[in-house]
Parts: sequence; C-alpha cells; structure tokens
Amino acid sequence: MEHIYWIITDMIFIADLIIRIGLSLRVIMRKRAASVSLAWLVVILLLPFVGAIIYLLFGENRLGEKRAKRAAENVSFLRDWSLRLAEKSDVDWQTINPECIPLNRLITTIFDIPAMQGNDLQLIDTSDHFFTALIDDINNAETFCYLQFYIMFNGGFADKVTEALMKASQRGVACKVLLDSIGSKDFLKSPVPAAMRADGIQVVEALPAGLFRTLFVRVDLRNHRKMAIIDSEVAYTGSQNLVDPKFFKQESGVGEWKDSMVRIRGPLIEIMTAAFLYDWTLETNVSLDTLIEKKRLFSPEDAGDTVVQLVPSGPGFQENAIHDLL
Repeated sequence: MEHIYWIITDMIFIADLIIRIGLSLRVIMRKRAASVSLAWLVVILLLPFVGAIIYLLFGENRLGEKRAKRAAENVSFLRDWSLRLAEKSDVDWQTINPECIPLNRLITTIFDIPAMQGNDLQLIDTSDHFFTALIDDINNAETFCYLQFYIMFNGGFADKVTEALMKASQRGVACKVLLDSIGSKDFLKSPVPAAMRADGIQVVEALPAGLFRTLFVRVDLRNHRKMAIIDSEVAYTGSQNLVDPKFFKQESGVGEWKDSMVRIRGPLIEIMTAAFLYDWTLETNVSLDTLIEKKRLFSPEDAGDTVVQLVPSGPGFQENAIHDLL
C-alpha cells in the first residue's frame, strides 16, 4: 500500500513539474510585457496546480473555436478592403506634421488601417446633448442604424433611443443593435429586446457569458466599444453608454456619470462601419462580404479637414496595442 502511495505521489509531482515548465515556457514565448509575464510566472510557479488553472482561465485570450473560425473566414475580405482603403488615403504628413509619421506607420503595420482625412469632428460633452443629437439622427435615417454599446439600460433617454429605432425600423430602415452580454445583462433580460425584434430590429448579444462557458472561453474579456453609425453619413463614439445617468446606478450614491462623445462626419465612418460589421459577423453566422452593402460602406464624402486614424481594440485584436502606441 505504501508503495502505491509513493508511486501516486511521484506521478503527481512529475505532472505538476511538467505543467509548470510547460506553462512557464508558454508565458515566455508569448512575449508580453515583462511585468505581465513575471506576474504569471510567479502565479504558475508558486501555486501548484491552482496556478495552472488560474492561468488557463485568465491568462490567454480564449474566445472560442466558432468565433476564431468566423474571424478566419473574413481575413481575405478584410485584406482586400484594407488595400482599397489605402489607395484612397493620401495624407501628406510632411505638410501636416512630420512627427506623426512613425506613429502612422506603426498603426498601419499593426492594423492595416490608414489615416483618413476630410473628417469633421464635433465634441459633445453632456449626455443630454448626445442623446438629443443621436435621436435626431435616427429619426432622419433612411438606410441603416448600427448601434454597438457595452451597456444599455432602460429608462429616460435610453427609452427614447429605443422608440426612435422602432419607428425607424417601421419605415424600412435596417437597424442592428449589438450589446455586451454582461454589461447589458439587465436590459437583455427585460421585455424590451423582444419588442424591438418584433418590430424588425436585430438585437444581438455580444460575447455571451455563463458558468459553463467559463470552462471554454474567457468571460472576463468584454467588448467595450461604444459607437453608433447612421446611413454612413454620421457616427458617434466616445465613453457614453446607452444609459441615462439620471436613471443608471442611482443607488450607488456616487452621483451622475459624466461622459463625452464625438459626432463624426466624413471618410472615417467607412472604417467605423467595417469595425461594427466585423464584430457583428463574430456573433452571427453571416459573413462580411454578405453583410456589407459596398456602395453604402465605401461612399462617405469629405466633410471637413481633420485627419483621423482609427485604432480598434478589444477581444480578438492585438494585446496592449493602444498601450504600446502611447
């Protein structure tokens, strides 16, 4: 009996040693920031088995095989699109600011997204002004309304956005709403999404979360994108979620949240539309080339003189990209 005990003990020791060495090599080969790699090495080496479990749950960007397959299916389309986009980008950095050239090259190398000129940007520094402008643009929409937010919460202006979308859908406007599963869980569990779908609005849950999914994907990786695109004519992005601060988390006792958004007109909208549709394809079974109405996507005209280069982030994109650029 004692002999069997020592055999089992040795097997556990050897298994633990192999796991620690294997995961340590994996961490080193990932070539992440030194502080991040060191932290994971400490967890793996100091916590037998537990450290390995923690790393497997939170140390890698595991987003699921189906999601990875959908992303791979769109690679060729995105490559062709980025080449066409580069042909239309004629920013003269030597004239504007030569110091921006290295940063522009780095962003283009990482994301294949060039800087676009001819944009008009309007800063909106209050929630009321943002919602008023967004609702007005939705009411004037003729072709499509694409909304993507981390949090949507019923009440106040958020209800008015829902009403505007339902009216837009009823008059033939294609409306798509993409909401994070965790950030918008209260809204998604409410009766409102069903009512929106009944009116023809496509409401999709991004990165679905659940106890069972924790075993296979990183449920802590969330999509925090906040943007709205209407008719390829106007777009919004910034820090504001689809929540009215007068109704959201009032019980927390910290006062109203203060956020800002930017209203955009011009060629940048093409890139924002592609970013939205890319995320949409990852949550649905529709391919990008099927989704995109090319004439609408590639048609925004110059609306100003501002040069903007979009840097996407989040699950599925290069880790620490924005941190490295800063």
